Amino acid sequence: LELSDDGSSGVLALNDPAIEGTYNGAQIYAEDFALTVTGSATLRQESADAWYGIFIKFTSNDTCPLILDNARITAVGPRDGISSSPGTDITVRGGSSVNAAGGSYGIAANSFNVESGCTVSAAGTESNGISAVRFNVSGGVITATSAQAKGILSMSVQIDGGMVTATGKNGGIAAFGDILIGPGISRVKAVSTGGGKAIAADLRDEMFYSLQIDDSLDIVIPAGGRISNDSCYLVTEDGAAADEAVIASKQAVFTVTVDAGANGRAFASAESAAAGTTINVNVIPDHGYEVAAITWSEDGVETDITDSRCFTMPVGNALVRVTFRAAPETPEDPDTPTDPPATTDPVSPDDPDVDGLCEWCGEPHTGFWGKIVGFFHSILYFFAHLFGRR
Repeated sequence: LELSDDGSSGVLALNDPAIEGTYNGAQIYAEDFALTVTGSATLRQESADAWYGIFIKFTSNDTCPLILDNARITAVGPRDGISSSPGTDITVRGGSSVNAAGGSYGIAANSFNVESGCTVSAAGTESNGISAVRFNVSGGVITATSAQAKGILSMSVQIDGGMVTATGKNGGIAAFGDILIGPGISRVKAVSTGGGKAIAADLRDEMFYSLQIDDSLDIVIPAGGRISNDSCYLVTEDGAAADEAVIASKQAVFTVTVDAGANGRAFASAESAAAGTTINVNVIPDHGYEVAAITWSEDGVETDITDSRCFTMPVGNALVRVTFRAAPETPEDPDTPTDPPATTDPVSPDDPDVDGLCEWCGEPHTGFWGKIVGFFHSILYFFAHLFGRR
C-alpha cells in the first residue's frame, strides 16, 4: 500500500487484511503523507527484497507523522518492523497495541511518543529495540529488547507515566542527552545483559547530560543503588555501574493475571498487590483432572510453583499459568483378596436337626443347643398365652 501526496493527510482503516507485495521495500509505505492508521493488520515481510512492515518517508518541509490510533498492528521486517526517515514522528494513542520486530531495529523514528492505555513491544536484533531522537512516554506499557545493542537509544528520554521495560546486550536505556524519569510512573526496568550500564545518560560534545529521577520514586534495584557522582548513570552501593535497575513509585500496585486454560479453574489471593506481597494460587480441577503445572512469570521469566503454589509479588505485573491433565485411573490391586458375599443356606423344617420354626421367635433352632433354646422359648410361649400376652 503506497500513499504519497505532498503533505496531505488521511486515515487508513484496516480490518485484518492479507496485505501482499511491497512498495519500496514496505507493505505500508507513505511519503510526505500524514498517515493515521486504525484497525488491525499483520504485516510480515519475509522475502529478500522486503525491508519494512511500515515505512514513513519525510522529504518536504512539513511534518508528516505516523499516528497509530486504536490500532492493532504487528509489523515484522528483515530490516525494521516500523521505520521512518529523519524528521518523521510516530505516535501511539487511543489504546493501540503495537508489536514490531526487525533484523535491525524494532522501531526507528524521529520522535516516538506513547500515550496512556497503549501497549508497545519492539524487538531489534542487530540494532536497538527502539531508536528515536526523542523518546516520550506518558502512559501505557512499553517493552523494548535488543539481542546485540540497546533496548532503547535516544537523544533524550522522558518517561512520565506507565511501565517501561528495556533490555539490551549493551545497555537497557541510553541517551546522548538527558534522561528524565517520573513522577508519574509505575515502574521503569532496565537490564544490560552484556554487562553494560542499565540506565545511562552519556557524554557528548564535552557536555555531561544528566539522569534525573523524581523524588517520589524509589530505586528498588540495585539495593542501595544511587545516581553516580556525575549524575549520568545508576551505580550500585559500592559505586560500580549497575547492569540492572528497577525504579518504581513508592505507592505502586501491580496486577496479577491468572490463565487457567481448560479443565479446571484457578484464582489468585489478590488481583493486584504491592511488591513484596505473598500471593497464593488456588486451583480447582474439573472432575477427572489434576494439576499438571503452575508457573508465574514477570517480564517473560517463568518460575515453577507447582509444589508451593505461592510467590512473592515482584516490582511489576505478574502472570500465573495453570495447566491441568487427566487424572490417572486407580486400578484394582489383583493381590487384594475379595471376600465372597455372605450367604445363608436355606433351612428346611424337614432338616433332622431342625425342630420346626419356633412359635416364640419365629426362627428355626438346629442342633443340640438350638433345641434347648427352643425348649425354653416353648415355655415362654405357653405362659404368654396362659396370661394373654406375647
